[in-house]
Parts: sequence; structure tokens; C-alpha cells
Amino acid sequence: MCSPAVSIFRYALLVAAVASGLVTGELSAQDLRQFALTSENGETRYVVDVWLPAEYSTHERMYPVLVMLDGEYAFDSAVQLAAQLQRDQEVQEFIIVGVSYGVGFGKPLAAKRTPDFTPPVDSQGVIRKSETAYYRFIRDRLLPELHGRYRIDPKNRALWGYSLSGSFAAWLNYQDPGLFEHTILASGNLIGFGILQRLSQREIFSGTGNGGRKVFISFDRTEVPDPHIIDDGRRLLSSKESFPGYEFQLLVTEGESHGSSWFTALPASLRFVFGAKRDAFPSKEIFQP
Repeated sequence: MCSPAVSIFRYALLVAAVASGLVTGELSAQDLRQFALTSENGETRYVVDVWLPAEYSTHERMYPVLVMLDGEYAFDSAVQLAAQLQRDQEVQEFIIVGVSYGVGFGKPLAAKRTPDFTPPVDSQGVIRKSETAYYRFIRDRLLPELHGRYRIDPKNRALWGYSLSGSFAAWLNYQDPGLFEHTILASGNLIGFGILQRLSQREIFSGTGNGGRKVFISFDRTEVPDPHIIDDGRRLLSSKESFPGYEFQLLVTEGESHGSSWFTALPASLRFVFGAKRDAFPSKEIFQP
């Protein structure tokens, strides 16, 4: 299916890296798939990139999946990293899906992602429940399409969000906690939109007695200059009774920025969600309740 020039360029770069040996090991161009979906009103076109792990074609088992919002930013990096971690058996094999817009960075991308990822709020500026168009796209279009095309375990789905899409990912658990089992929030704005308020009231990442659900939260210390907020977050997440069924990990990077902290945190987030060894984390400040 024909894709916009930006998406073709990104896809070609990753394939070229494979062909040139910049990405080593078992990763091949045949592991990469791409298709497009449109919003329910037909006005927005989404480019969906899919990476299948090395052993996918050799058996019929179901696979965990990582759905990455803001695929423009992180899909290529996540594929290269996951391939290496899976080869080294630091994580289990899982499928990666990147959802992007196929437009240029800057204003064209902001015009697409801002309405999709901005959580709905009430009159007090605190997130509220609402069946937004992008939520319905994920629930009614994206996930059914992925399950129809690939062998995805419906009980082992993870969602990754960065910055504004990280705020959306946190809100999505409030809106529909059963849609994804695991959530990775990379530099998401949890103070804005009243997300932290809902979290402190145990209204996000709560309400289920099923164990094994994981939430990874990362940001750089410069993004939250008030240390009291970080300390309060540690204490809040350490209360396992308040979040039954959930396991949290908080990573605070040092010397990064809003645009780079997610990259530094990516290996730890994949190890945490997909079964890494606990002693393999980078030498950053990690809080493990």
C-alpha cells in the first residue's frame, strides 16, 4: 500500500540499515510490514509499521505486542533494540507496532497528534472519561486489524507513549483499563490534565485484582525540577495495596532532556515489561517498589 513520502523514507532507512549491516543479527527486511488505516470519519490516515520477531514464522504460538504511539519518534529505535535484547535472551520475543501519521515533524505533525493525544478534561481541567475519536480508532480499528493479521496474545498487550501521547496512554487506562495490560509512560505530562490527581485518588492503574500488570514511568530530573514531586510519586507507587494487580517502576534519568530521556529509558522499559533480568538495568536512578 502506498504511503506518504516521510513514512517511505523512514521505512527505507530501517531496511537500508538491515541490508548494510548497521543492524546485525537475525533482523531482516522480511520482518518489517506496513499498512494504513483511516480514522472513522476518513479525515486522518495512520501509517502502521509492524516488526515481527525472528522466530515468528517458525511456529504458531501467540506473541505479546508493544503498540507505540508516536511511532515517528521511537519505532525504528525500538526495533533495533528489541532485536538485540531478544537475541541476547534478555527479553521474551514480542511484536512491535508503531502508529504514525506519515507527515513531517514540526507543525504538520503537531496538527495531527495534538487533537488525537490531548486527554478530555472536565470544567476543573481534570481528565474525564469520554469515547474520543482516537480511543475508538485504537479499540475498534487498530487492535482488531492487528489481531486479524498477526498472532497477538490478547492478554499481553503493552502501550508506549511519549510526551503528549504518554499523557494519553495514562488517560487511556482511566478510560478503559482492560484495553492494555501494560503501559510505558515516557516523559508524559502527568501533572497536567489532572492525571496525577486521579492517580493519587487511585482512579488510574487500579480497579483490577488480576496480577502481572506493569507500568513503567520515566522522565529526566530536569523535567520535574521539584524533588518533592518525585518523592511523593515514589511513596504513592510503593503502596501495593492502592494499586492491586499492578507493578510499577520509575526511572529518573540524569543529564538528558525531554527529547532524549525516552531513548535512555527505552532498554529498561522493555526489560521491565517483557521479562528482563532485574540486574541488567542501566546505571540510572531506578525506583522499584
